[in-house]
Amino acid sequence: EIFDPSFDFLMTTRLKVGLDEFDSDLFHAGKFYAFMSQFSSEDKEIMEANRYRYALALSNIRSTKDIFYVFGDTNTGKGVDMDILTSFFEDEAISALKLKRLASRFGFASIYNTSLAFVSDEQNNLWDDDVQQTLKIISSRQLVECERKYEDTFKFVPFCLPILYSNRIPSISGSDDEGHAMSSRIFAIPTCKTVTTINPYLLKQILPEKAQIAQWALRFAGKIAREEKTIDHVIDVSCTAEEILRPEDLFRKWLNEC
Repeated sequence: EIFDPSFDFLMTTRLKVGLDEFDSDLFHAGKFYAFMSQFSSEDKEIMEANRYRYALALSNIRSTKDIFYVFGDTNTGKGVDMDILTSFFEDEAISALKLKRLASRFGFASIYNTSLAFVSDEQNNLWDDDVQQTLKIISSRQLVECERKYEDTFKFVPFCLPILYSNRIPSISGSDDEGHAMSSRIFAIPTCKTVTTINPYLLKQILPEKAQIAQWALRFAGKIAREEKTIDHVIDVSCTAEEILRPEDLFRKWLNEC
């Protein structure tokens, strides 16, 4: 029997997970929901932003041009978050590299045929010209020519979703972002205040819930596809640093709670 396409299951074939029936009570009582609520500072808007991030990561939706930028202090759960997403894919479908490496001569080859690209922004040099151009190409799904050492050049269209992790909010000025061509793509999401006690078994406790997590994410992906729209950014990174820190902004609220 041939079924019509379902918006509720826009799932990449590379996912390593079964699709159990979604049980809302079971999901909300689970370890993942507790972790993600804390990771999102118990904030409904940030929680929705993280669900949106998971929806794009686990689905085939790659038309939004979003570049996720998850930032916050150390020990806030960024590593656990990355491990959870990694667990859904085979090793060859994931790339993990530093921002400068991505924009280097062989950077594009590292994301060839991958679904997710985890990028660390240790130097906070997101606005370097080469880096900006590289991220624009990836998020726009442009045909690129790349090379590997001692091999012929080849061309491909990047499919991976870039997710950047950093300890600091991205800083930018108007002169670095003419026309907001870059900042309009950056979906910055703040994490919670520093967690002083880390459960070393948290990831192990969360992984059995992968089927429910996938349903939680993919049902949201279906909503995105049906309505053909994205959700609003949590923070407008096209502002200057002073504007970002205005008292009424969500980031100031988050900062004051830390």
